Amino acid sequence: MKKFLLSIVALLMMITMIGCGGNSYDFDSRFNQILSDVNPEAVTEDINLTKSSGKLTIEWVSSNPDVLSNNGKVMNTTGEDVTVVLTAHMKYGDEEETKTITLVIKSVSYDKISDAYAAN
Repeated sequence: MKKFLLSIVALLMMITMIGCGGNSYDFDSRFNQILSDVNPEAVTEDINLTKSSGKLTIEWVSSNPDVLSNNGKVMNTTGEDVTVVLTAHMKYGDEEETKTITLVIKSVSYDKISDAYAAN
């Protein structure tokens, strides 16, 4: 009887450990969801970069903030397409993960940027 009870307790502990391991946050899905409307090979408009959602917080960092700001503003007036790496430092409770995406920011005319700022 004692062995049977120990077996049941061990089985319950294993089920609990497996169940707890499956509760981790799905950073990949959330990252992909945020950027679902973005064509990484041809970014021409501002990107809506979510900074928080419930317990999730995200810090965005652009490798070239003069072309794509950390807030997702496209400001490429270089006359050439520019490749930028956008990094998301994501935190959900005690879990953290960093995701990156490489984007090609298309050159836009200065007039388009001026018009966009004038409209705000």
